[in-house]
Formats: sequence, structure tokens, C-alpha cells
Amino acid sequence: MTSPEVSILVPSFNQKHLLPIALESVVEQTLKSIEIIVGDDSSTDGTDELLKTLASRHPTLRFFINSVNLGRVRNYRKLLNSAKGEFVMILDADDYLLDPSWVEVALDLAKKKNLGIVFGKFSILFESTGKSFAPHPNMSQKKIFRGRDLFLRYPQNGIALTHVGALFRRQQALDLDFYRKDIPMSDFESLFRLLLRVDVGFLPITVFVYRKHGANITSQFDPVEWIKRELWINSVAQDAFLLLGQSVAEKWRRQSRYRLLIGGLGIFCVLGNIPALKLVKDWASDRGMRIGAVTALKLFVLYLMSHSKLLLRLLRRFSRQPALLYDLELRRFP
Repeated sequence: MTSPEVSILVPSFNQKHLLPIALESVVEQTLKSIEIIVGDDSSTDGTDELLKTLASRHPTLRFFINSVNLGRVRNYRKLLNSAKGEFVMILDADDYLLDPSWVEVALDLAKKKNLGIVFGKFSILFESTGKSFAPHPNMSQKKIFRGRDLFLRYPQNGIALTHVGALFRRQQALDLDFYRKDIPMSDFESLFRLLLRVDVGFLPITVFVYRKHGANITSQFDPVEWIKRELWINSVAQDAFLLLGQSVAEKWRRQSRYRLLIGGLGIFCVLGNIPALKLVKDWASDRGMRIGAVTALKLFVLYLMSHSKLLLRLLRRFSRQPALLYDLELRRFP
């Protein structure tokens, strides 16, 4: 039997009500040389019976059920090891593809230009209110980049590269030991190590919808988990040291940690979470990070504005991250 060109990998855990929508969006793709693999992480909501039914209808669908819960990262790893396609793409079970031609168009670009990653845009849907956002404009023109150039742009928030919906080469991911670390943002740790080594294609297509709902792992703003994101930055910086040199790698690490600091302070200012602010501030102080007087003033103004729902809405209109501010608004004023 001929191997599929692309493996679509779908991790699932207690998402029986959302999984059919995700899988239907894959079945509707115009590229037919696709295999769909669902890795169910020992769900308790009847996902196993649903998968048996769906697999009987779609011959390109296969699945496995973990006998024990492996956790998000180990389940990703098991899915990757199960894939047969030359290329792979992750689609979480609670998200869904928008453009039925995405996989075909992305694959064509990757083959013609010998690219390691092809990605596009995405939108965010808040399940509780039905409101949707395009969180980042990304680019609109240039399609091909050196991965290292995009890597160096990350600290300036210059690009929204996502793990979900991105097409990448399976063997390169295996060679780099994708999902090797069970840490927050392990997917970023893997993808950014690949980014250092390959050319990348961008297509101005809205690829998928990311659903925000109560069960999202990434929907919780826990200050301890937030500062643990430093782990993926430090890990990637070690690779950058070997490939880009010490000074470049250290500068990237320093700037990325500062981005993490400012992001955390901004979030917890809006939420009015004083203990979280203190925790992030102490973490930064331990690493010799300081913020300037102008930044401190901006954060104080943000904290004052967060007491008014009207002011938060006004701020959202002019923000580069309206989806994040809307999420915080829902939390501050439930």
C-alpha cells in the first residue's frame, strides 16, 4: 500500500462532543493522500465508541486508545511515532480546519520550495459568547523565509507561528526528537528547534479555528505555569548556541525572557492578581531582569484601566492582541 503524503495527527481527551467537527474538517480536505490518526488519551466520555463508528465510515481514519493517561506531550509523541506520511500536521480535537484546500496548497509549496515548515493564519472562537478574533495579522506578502530569520524575530512579537495547523516533515521532527520534554509549551520547544534548521513558507490563508473553552489547557492563567515557560526558551537557546553562536543565542534568550516577563505582568495587571504580580516580579528579580520607568508607568495605567469594563473594551479596540484582552475581560468581569 502506498504511504500517505500527509498524516493529520489529532490528540484527544474527553472531547467527544467536539471531535466529529475536527475530523469532518480533515475529511473535507481536497488532498486525498491523507491518513488521519486520533490518539485518545484514555478518555472517560465514550470517545472510544465514537471512534469505532467514525473509523467504519472513513477508511483513512485510524486511532489508538491509551490504556492510561499519558498527558498532552507524551500523547503528541506517540502520535508522531505512529505516522507514516512524509509530512505531518497537528490538529487538536477541539479545533477545526477552515480552508478545505489548506493541506494540498501547503504541501505543494513545501515540495516545490523544499521547505521544512509551512504555516498560515488562524482565528480564535470563544465558545461561551460566540465571538471570534484574528489574533495576529502575520504577513501578507512574502512567502518564503529562512527559519533563522523568523526565529530571531520572535522576541519582538513579529510573527504568530502556531504548532496546530503547521505542515512539517515527519523525519525531520523525528530526527530532532520532537516532544522530548514534558514542559509547558513543549510544542513550541520542538517547533522552534526545527525553525533554526529549515526554510519556512507562509501562506496568507486562515487555516484553522482555535476554540477557547473551559477545558482548554492553555486557557488558564496560572502564574506558576506562566513562569515555567522559561524552560522552553532556555532549551531552544541551547540549540541556538550551537547553530548561531553564544552572543546571538544569549541575546535571543534574554529578549524572549523579557517578552515573557512583560506578558505576564500585563496579564496579571489586567486580572488584578497582586500575588501573581509579586511572583512574576520575584522571578524576574532572581534573574536580574528589570523594567524601565516608562514600562512600569504603562503597567500601572493598565492596572487602573482594568477596573473598568468600558475602559478595557476601549483598550481592546486599539490593541494588537484583542483576543487576549477579550479573554482577560471575561475573566475580570464574568
